Amino acid sequence: MRLPTFDGTIEKWASFFDIFSSMIDRNDNLTPVQKLQYLRSTLTDKAAACIQSLSTTDANYTDAVELLKEKFDCTRRIILGHCDALQNIPKLSKDSPEALGNLVDTIRQHLRALKNLGESVSSWNSMSVSIILSKVSSDIAWLWELTLTDRKRMPLYTDLLEFLEKRANCAPASSPAPARPSRPESPRIRRSGPIRGHAFLSSDAQQCPICQGGHGIWACGEFQAKSAKERITAVENASLCINCLKGGHTPKFCWSGSCRVCHKRHHTLLHHPEHPQYNTNRPAPAPTSSWQSMESGVSQVPVSPWQNMETAASQPRTSK
Repeated sequence: MRLPTFDGTIEKWASFFDIFSSMIDRNDNLTPVQKLQYLRSTLTDKAAACIQSLSTTDANYTDAVELLKEKFDCTRRIILGHCDALQNIPKLSKDSPEALGNLVDTIRQHLRALKNLGESVSSWNSMSVSIILSKVSSDIAWLWELTLTDRKRMPLYTDLLEFLEKRANCAPASSPAPARPSRPESPRIRRSGPIRGHAFLSSDAQQCPICQGGHGIWACGEFQAKSAKERITAVENASLCINCLKGGHTPKFCWSGSCRVCHKRHHTLLHHPEHPQYNTNRPAPAPTSSWQSMESGVSQVPVSPWQNMETAASQPRTSK
């Protein structure tokens, strides 16, 4: 039979001894000395040292179990052990499906154990949400914020875990984007410059093209301080998608939501309302960049592309 091992980590004691008791301790077909031999084979590190001085005899099996219970079977210490383990979970270095899945499983195990020990885990909701968010990247936290609609209610930690679990079940972010269909380019779209050749791959790593920092361009203070025209220029120069501000694909293949102000296919940080004086019926030139043509969806736009935008910097958005 295969038994679990116990190294003296106190929050693992309850689950270990439950299994050991059902398989060995309450097995009437085993003698006490046999049970002690099985017990020794399952203990390592601090737990093994706890009964190291006992000789392997029938009489010492009961003493060995009592020594282990005195040292590790303490509800208060077990609860604190689970709390410490939750807070000490290392922050993910990469938001891979496997890493996210392991994080969700580990957090649920500790919270379930605390609940079984009589702790009111549901009353820790806000603290649990804070701890969970501290273990994921700013990109994942930002995507979670985008799903929230009620600004006056604290979301449940269970909802956050479900969100992370769904992300873990998705295809890896490093997988190639869908292949572009083989068909002529639409005559409605004109490009102001040469097409930049690049592989349609996205990466988990984020590097800001403005300040070279380890974050997306949308989180860059220098980028947010620019005017709308300067932001659009920066996005185009960096070959980023105008809809999600990430590289590796075009708005046509972007699954991110649209502008929260006008609901068109561009990022909220790139939005600016039109000036009233340009709301006329006079003819307008065709768009001069891929961003403008994608924004309008037709070969004509009201007026010059930059005249229709405010030159003052927009307020940085907190969600898209």
